Amino acid sequence: MINKRALYIGDSSIWSIKAENYLRCIFLNVDSIQYNYDKDEPPSSINWFGDWIFSFKSDLILPIQTLNSAKEAAINFHPAPPKYRGIGGYNYALQNKDLTYGSTCHYMDEKIDHGEIIDVSFFSISSKESIDSLKDKTAAYCLTQFMSLVTTISNEDDFPHSNYSWSKKLHTRKMLSEVY
Repeated sequence: MINKRALYIGDSSIWSIKAENYLRCIFLNVDSIQYNYDKDEPPSSINWFGDWIFSFKSDLILPIQTLNSAKEAAINFHPAPPKYRGIGGYNYALQNKDLTYGSTCHYMDEKIDHGEIIDVSFFSISSKESIDSLKDKTAAYCLTQFMSLVTTISNEDDFPHSNYSWSKKLHTRKMLSEVY
């Protein structure tokens, strides 16, 4: 096991539980926050110091002080390709009849879905895809990315580096509510 402290942030989905369980198999010290935007109040403050922050499909916005408290890195697993910063990517991809979708692993910085991209995992969208099926498929890809990156850390291997860049457009809750 890695004798370093990690902060894990996820929602209450089975996918997030699997990611947290895997992290606990690799890291000796894991603190966790379960946050669901539509059910939970965000924590008023997060007084955490350690080595790694992992945010898995989470809508919790971390203050820069918390991000800076990670000695190694703060990493997010975003359930959308870089084309869809923010929320609602599933909806937009289906509305736009995109042929592919994906999940993005990136370093976190003070802006939402903005930090340097580590990896993007793309997959085809079925012509019969629903929002729920696309969410599950994307979560499976996020989980695979998560396990792969944690294994990379465990093996002390170099991180992958992506040439992908984020879209300038940030999709917000307000924008999503105006469309859906």
